[in-house]
Amino acid sequence: MRNDRKEFEILAPAGSREAMGAAAAAGADAVYFGLGALDMRSLATGAFREADLPDIAAFAKDHNLKTRLTVNAVLYDEDLSEARQTMLAAKKAGIDAVICSDVAAMMLAHEVGIPVHLSTQLNIANVEALKFYAHFADVAVLARELTLEQTAAITRAIDEQNICGPSGECIKIEIFCHGALCIAQSGRCFMSLHTRGKMDYKTLSNGVKIPSIGYGTYKTPAGEVCVDGVRKAVETGYRLIDTAAFYGNEESVKDGVIDSKVCRNDIFITTKLWNDDHGYDNALRAFEKSMKNLGLDYLDLYLIHWPIPLAHRDDWQKTVKETWKAFERLYDEKAIRCIGVSNFQERHLEYLLNNCNVAPMVDQIEIHVGYPETSVVDYCKAKNIAVEAWAPIAKGKAFEIPVVKEVAARHGKTPAQVLIRWCMEKGVIPLPKSVTPSRIEENFDVFDFTLSARDVELLDGITEVGRLGSHPDSCNF
Repeated sequence: MRNDRKEFEILAPAGSREAMGAAAAAGADAVYFGLGALDMRSLATGAFREADLPDIAAFAKDHNLKTRLTVNAVLYDEDLSEARQTMLAAKKAGIDAVICSDVAAMMLAHEVGIPVHLSTQLNIANVEALKFYAHFADVAVLARELTLEQTAAITRAIDEQNICGPSGECIKIEIFCHGALCIAQSGRCFMSLHTRGKMDYKTLSNGVKIPSIGYGTYKTPAGEVCVDGVRKAVETGYRLIDTAAFYGNEESVKDGVIDSKVCRNDIFITTKLWNDDHGYDNALRAFEKSMKNLGLDYLDLYLIHWPIPLAHRDDWQKTVKETWKAFERLYDEKAIRCIGVSNFQERHLEYLLNNCNVAPMVDQIEIHVGYPETSVVDYCKAKNIAVEAWAPIAKGKAFEIPVVKEVAARHGKTPAQVLIRWCMEKGVIPLPKSVTPSRIEENFDVFDFTLSARDVELLDGITEVGRLGSHPDSCNF
């Protein structure tokens, strides 16, 4: 049984170094934080990386803070190795405990030897549930919707029934006294989970999750057309929005995201540096302008739009190197979660990889049936660079090709859906673009079928469509 003295601990969220410092200054006893994909709020601003764990532990020790690492996402088989590695790193760094909602995560934590706290995602709302989960942890976060009376009843039951955790001591409880209720119950963000159940995600080289399909806004005019298109895309289920300074619609993208009423942290936003802004100082200024246009305090992905602008045809290597240093600085400062390039061929990538500290995580290039860019895609895969496809439906030029129509008819899908799915089967992230509501929905409705190996082979054999855009070595802008 516990003694009569009631012990209280103030636990505060710390999604960034600044937030952690503020929590310490305000008198918090402990902080909790996440590491990207393993955190239910994996898209939160200022997310830490595994390499930050020793610094976090050192800061916490200096400020007499306890630390809790949230590993509360739903874990799939492919996530288990990463979760174990993260917990080992947390244990080594001196993190005090992990907050878990998945039984697999609890088992991994016990294997590693780091204490478990039960997440509010478990929705523990009664004594019997608490008894069950007490087998795994000494601390439980109760369901957020419980009243004070219900919480008091559970607390009394812990003492009366001697409900103990693995340590043999009576289990301790935590309750939320301030913060988001999410949409439904106990921090279970059902709307977000619904989307994630429909949307696939890929993991970039730095551990950040990126949606497997995005909404493109090239040549979408600023104003109502763009705002309505982006809002419709987000409402449909798109969580990756792609724009660029050159498109002139960054502000409208912002307004469309706001109008969608979906939490910004659930949306992966990309913009690009235009050719006139290459160079270290120019890139930093251009980034600040884009951030102002987008109304953001952090960006998910920033891309160099073209490797060889016309003005730097003869010294593109030097210019790209200087520009990339600015990108690396913004990445290190956590102003950007991911950095990458667009329209880079193998030789451009090779030079950058040989002259950088942080490798690009994404290369966005023209890809569609009839122009698969196989050599670039294979190179990127070998270097762990994710590939995005602009013009994935070939600007409609492949819709009437007999093979495309044949495959579409066999699956009961449209040619556009087949072309988008073909990209996804290739491991490429397509960025279809439309401002027509019905087509926005159509282009997203590609998760309920797959192409057979024979389908892919037939589509690979298409030769009627070639490059539709400029070649990066000879572009005149």
